[in-house]
Amino acid sequence: MLRCASTRFSIAGSVQKHRRHLILLESKLSAEAWPKRIEQSQHILADYHKVIEPFNSKEFAKLVVSVAHPGATNTPHEKPTHEALVFPENIRLSDIAPAEVPFVANALLEEKVDIESLKQIVTVTPLSGNHVFVCAHANRDFRCACAGPKLIEWMESDTPDWNVYACSHFGGHRYAGNCIVQPDGEWYGHVNSREALQQIHKAIKDKKPIVPDLWRGRIGLSKDDQLEAYNNEISSCEQ
Repeated sequence: MLRCASTRFSIAGSVQKHRRHLILLESKLSAEAWPKRIEQSQHILADYHKVIEPFNSKEFAKLVVSVAHPGATNTPHEKPTHEALVFPENIRLSDIAPAEVPFVANALLEEKVDIESLKQIVTVTPLSGNHVFVCAHANRDFRCACAGPKLIEWMESDTPDWNVYACSHFGGHRYAGNCIVQPDGEWYGHVNSREALQQIHKAIKDKKPIVPDLWRGRIGLSKDDQLEAYNNEISSCEQ
């Protein structure tokens, strides 16, 4: 049973409203080696950032782009092309050539993704299971550098049914350890104990993802909508 909590301590509403999340799979560099500002580096993420930056605002991001290092069993073969995961569409894009980055980025900025058009350029395959992204961006903030690897270690041991990735900065270092559980785009913070991890794992399994004190928000919801969803859950819990 979930513990009820006072909204005074809620971290709900701390997620920027965003329509879609694109996560580039990085097999060469570890989370410890990513530069502090990947979007200003020579990394392929910077090419995506140049395309999407004019279309995102502080209030609403049409497309959020991150980079993630997959686990050893999921590491793609090194090729001149790259792979990416897209949520909430819950798909993998493979064989993306650097020259096709503008096409892919613009396709994902649209309100509805034209999958058939994407298939003309890249390989598109459906995903299954839960994919969990833990901020472990060491050079960006020391809190995620400390909390992220520990949380990944717990997940690999305690939640083997989840696909776990070390992820670059996606906001809210003060809430470390941070993670996003896809494909439903549930954001969590303060995941600094195995007990907290188990609460989240059970909540996702039970399809009741709003965990008091840990739930930050959800893809597609405004901050006001996140607070409303949280308060409704608390009211239900207290009855």
